Amino acid sequence: MTKNQNFIPEAKQFYNSIVSIYCPILKDTVFFTSNGLHHLFFKPNRKPRIFSEVYLKLVYLRYVPEAIRKCSKITEMRCLNASRGKKFFQYELYYRKNSKVKLGVLVQRMGMGKYTFLSVKPYKGKRDNKCFSKQKSSQGS
Repeated sequence: MTKNQNFIPEAKQFYNSIVSIYCPILKDTVFFTSNGLHHLFFKPNRKPRIFSEVYLKLVYLRYVPEAIRKCSKITEMRCLNASRGKKFFQYELYYRKNSKVKLGVLVQRMGMGKYTFLSVKPYKGKRDNKCFSKQKSSQGS
């Protein structure tokens, strides 16, 4: 087997070795579940991601434990409606390792449940805080 053929099994093994990590900015523990691993390989509509996207996510995966421990800010927060009237909250944690490595770690929480890792991606700049903008517009009605 070549090094590239070992890459995905090694990344899965690394992911499975992480159980949970305390995140000071969230003031809580982030758990690594099978849903997070699945999300690295598949889109929310259950279609497989293209290899280049999977590869990029798995390359950044090695920085995730450090990013969760040392993230400097939450750059995005989304509120999504789930079944049975519950809401999902998604947070993007910003981490800058150096001038070349800037990433966003996506963490999810259902209602007041536990925080779980969802994904990792290159950080591409500030986005609107969609959760707060929706709350403000609904309060004015």
